[in-house]
Amino acid sequence: MKKINTAVIARMIEELRAMNARLDEAGGPSAAGGLFEEVIGIEEEILTAAGLPATSDNCMSLFEGSVEEALQGLLEAKKRHDERGLHDHALTVLAEHKAGRDDPFNVLPLIGSKTHVYTLFLYSMKLMRASGLEEVDALLRELRLANRHLGALGKVILGGIRANRRAYAKLKGLGFAHLDECMVEEGSFDLAEAELDTEQLVFLARRAGNQGRFSDALRLCDRAVELDDGAPEALYLRALSREEMGDMDGAFEDYSRCILLDGEAFPAWVNRGRLQGLRGNMEAAVLDCSRAIEIDSGCAQAYVNRGNAFAALEFFAEAIDDFGIALRIEELAYVYVNRAMALLQLGKREEAMGDLFRGQALGAELAGKALREFFGIGA
Repeated sequence: MKKINTAVIARMIEELRAMNARLDEAGGPSAAGGLFEEVIGIEEEILTAAGLPATSDNCMSLFEGSVEEALQGLLEAKKRHDERGLHDHALTVLAEHKAGRDDPFNVLPLIGSKTHVYTLFLYSMKLMRASGLEEVDALLRELRLANRHLGALGKVILGGIRANRRAYAKLKGLGFAHLDECMVEEGSFDLAEAELDTEQLVFLARRAGNQGRFSDALRLCDRAVELDDGAPEALYLRALSREEMGDMDGAFEDYSRCILLDGEAFPAWVNRGRLQGLRGNMEAAVLDCSRAIEIDSGCAQAYVNRGNAFAALEFFAEAIDDFGIALRIEELAYVYVNRAMALLQLGKREEAMGDLFRGQALGAELAGKALREFFGIGA
């Protein structure tokens, strides 16, 4: 292990503190931006010399107590850092998150990343909300890529697309999947609707739908389909908006078109299966949901939808099986009620009562009603 030159680091801390005092006298970072950049540069040099990442905690420790106390603090921090034993970026992120230390100004330097408007966005808005290993892996790769293009990212994010079209196109081509979303959050996504391509229209439609602006989502999807009638995601998002706006026939048509274009479009199969059931086409509902389960067997809703269709067809044993699988994937209160109704049809009253109590405990109002109606409990 490389030996730390404490005498050199002590002199660097003294220089840093003197420079920081001049920065304060000059009016702070807003009044003396160049001097502020020099302060940050020396902080990073000191921490690099000490073998430490430039986290906000480590930077602040350079100004705590006397120079000797700050130096001792660095040595202790270095010892803790070496004892952590985590060198994999994904494990570092996981460990910090589990410990409740999610401050990006501390975590990003630990994984070798600069703190920048785009890396902060990826970490806080995406990585901390990621739901699976594949998503985490993709985000960490994008984070590493971002650190090689911070200048271009800053230019585009702060200056907008219109003034930086070539740089924007290059960044998109490199695979910055969340650039548009970051720019919307920063208020710098400055293209008019008529200038948007299919990918941008789909992104903005998804965002509008998530915010409950279904008429806006529908308009954006209409435009995307006009530009590219082979865009399955635009059709799927339009179907969702149509459902929310009460146009079930239009939604059914869009789910069907989406499936024709992309036979692996799992959510379209799930949702069309549900609509098949609402139309009374129970056999078709079973087939659609079965296809969805073939594509992805880890989604509770596909089993719930198929279970409902089986129950309507009076295949109660099959319905009970599907509801059971759904509950093992995700404990949903209303599914206990659904399974209880199927159990009652087979005369399994004790098991049904148990499901209704569990559903009631989870907040299913229909569970209490069923307990009163079928068992006289709570009347």
